[in-house]
Amino acid sequence: EVPLPDGAARKLVIWDIAGKSGLDALNMSYLRGASGLLLVADGTREATLRSAVDLLLQSRTLLPDAHAILLINKLDLVDRWEVAPATLVELRKSMPVIETSARQGDGVEQAFLEMATRLNA
Repeated sequence: EVPLPDGAARKLVIWDIAGKSGLDALNMSYLRGASGLLLVADGTREATLRSAVDLLLQSRTLLPDAHAILLINKLDLVDRWEVAPATLVELRKSMPVIETSARQGDGVEQAFLEMATRLNA
């Protein structure tokens, strides 16, 4: 459960599709009925960003109204990022983008709070 600023809480059920580069029938069955998607890309590997965006586009056929938030991980290694700042500016025009560090915990709580807030609206 994620506590919301208004005192309510939102329960999130998380499915991790383990970095799959495409959605097969099994993964589509996990997503069926989902209200939101947290897509995670590794800032130090631009290919993972392309995969995350591709997954979002594929999922839109099944979940056209699902909230999507893109997480760019490894903020603690920002000096090694392959993802260009200009790319993030463009992506932010179509969805929330949150920079995170799973290692340090930066932005992780913010990501879940953002999703819970959007789902509660």
